[in-house]
Amino acid sequence: MAVGQARAASFVVTNVNDSGAGSLRQAILSANASVNVPDTINFNINGSGPFAITPLSALPTVTDPVVVDGYTQPGASPNTLANGDDAVLKIMVHGDFGILIIDTSNSVVRGLSIAAVNLGTMNSLAGGNNVVEGNFLGLDTTATNAINGTALLTYIPNNRIGGTSPGSRNVISGHPATGGIEMLVSGSNNIVQGNFIGTDRTGTKAMGNNSRAVVCGMGVTSNLIGGTVSSARNVISGNFDRGITLDGSNNIVQGNYIGTDVTGLQPLGNARTGVEVGGPGNAVGGTNSAAGNIIAYNGYDGGGAFTTNGVDLRAGSTGSTVLGNSIFSNLGLGIDVNADFVVTPGFPVITLASNTTMATVIKGSNAPNAAFRLELFSNPAADPSGYGEGKTLLISTNITTDAGGNFTVNWPSPILPGVFITATGNGNTEFCQARQVIAGGRTNSWTNSASGKWETPSNWSLNVPPFSGLSIVLITNAGTKTVNNDTTTAGSAPSTMTISNLVINAPGAATNTLLLAHGGISTPLHVLNNLTLNQGGVVVLNNAAISLDAASGNGFSVDGAATMLDGQIISSTSTVVGNTGAGVLTVSSGN
Repeated sequence: MAVGQARAASFVVTNVNDSGAGSLRQAILSANASVNVPDTINFNINGSGPFAITPLSALPTVTDPVVVDGYTQPGASPNTLANGDDAVLKIMVHGDFGILIIDTSNSVVRGLSIAAVNLGTMNSLAGGNNVVEGNFLGLDTTATNAINGTALLTYIPNNRIGGTSPGSRNVISGHPATGGIEMLVSGSNNIVQGNFIGTDRTGTKAMGNNSRAVVCGMGVTSNLIGGTVSSARNVISGNFDRGITLDGSNNIVQGNYIGTDVTGLQPLGNARTGVEVGGPGNAVGGTNSAAGNIIAYNGYDGGGAFTTNGVDLRAGSTGSTVLGNSIFSNLGLGIDVNADFVVTPGFPVITLASNTTMATVIKGSNAPNAAFRLELFSNPAADPSGYGEGKTLLISTNITTDAGGNFTVNWPSPILPGVFITATGNGNTEFCQARQVIAGGRTNSWTNSASGKWETPSNWSLNVPPFSGLSIVLITNAGTKTVNNDTTTAGSAPSTMTISNLVINAPGAATNTLLLAHGGISTPLHVLNNLTLNQGGVVVLNNAAISLDAASGNGFSVDGAATMLDGQIISSTSTVVGNTGAGVLTVSSGN
């Protein structure tokens, strides 16, 4: 070692005093005085802890590289869980002045329960390359109680917040007046990975921050939030505002759970939109198979003035893309171009989704001779708006329409009839109108041996309720039962109210009854071709209606029984009673 070269020093915090020997304040002052060497601040306070340090005035700003390591306190240990946080923290820095400001480079803050950490200041010239990992920010040492924390403010570039190892996870939650992380001014090229932002330490319960959970402010660029490996995933959920806001440019959001719990399965939504994109060139998801985010269950409280969508693409988001994500069950639209609460055209249109026993043919249209990035999604139900969302990505590919603007995708396996298909184009459109998969030439049979609801999927052989694309709907199995089609059916499952052909009968002495009780005749059950009641088959219309929309030659054949207690049969074709057996048509109050 050269004469006069400074040595790295270790400073030990041995008490919870505000100042003086052994205090955190003195350790920072001593580390700052040890210029241009990477010092450490360790902890060795006597007792079992945890220990609360409550500064009475602002702590000194850290101006020289240092590692502040709360895990050096005896009894403390970092997290070991991939999907949770079992870290044991023994040191809490809290109160009005419980803020640690790192205005230097190559420093580390780990193992603390702390009200706030700031990386740099508004006018900082520090080069960054700092690490904040393994902390509870805004929470006490149990990570179950808030300590009046404020957002982690990052004014300087090239820092890492969290990381891909379990021990690097921060829990950043419970801030009563601010968000979770804000990257501002020169806060570019940062990496935010593996954190829980807005949840408790289990990732299953909300301990939300009061404002936007993660912010890339105007002017900042090239921040990475998440990544393409599962260990980089942030859980950004349970917050009282938006999940992520991208007002800067060229920032990347990949592989995160935004609005779900740590499993990605259970709802834990942010109160407003999941991801808000306001700046140019940002990417939400990507074309890599692991780049997609789950963006779900957001928007439970927009207050009428704020958007409640999965993703907002605001007017300034030119060149930004939303690709490869799973977006579903958000209160508003899945994607809202212009963030204006209305459906904005420009998306590709799905015109047909029809399966065979071997494959599914999906046809659509866009501009003529247009080359674009097509993403197709499957959904168990359509969004209430009719447009979107996009729960399960089927395909993401470059495609070109023909001169008529048409395209065809041959999906190599049969998609379940009744599933809804949606699409986006080039990663910058909203979801198109949902198109239900039909099954040409297939039969859907009632399989429940007991009574049940018409719209319940598990009652049917195809595990979906009836819809118009089926060739025939059968209620013919053994056992006396009633299939109920009522006001709930007509109101919540209108797509099940139009079918091609319906046959009802029952073997032996049993009776199968279709009871229609819609509370009026304004929402009839539409039968496009034939309605046939054979022996043991009954239709009862109780303040309901059937509309027979068949062409000439088809119609209503009654060899069972049709009873109208108060209802209507609307038919432009023939009605045959007793065609081959003993048919009964009873009209109590109807026509």
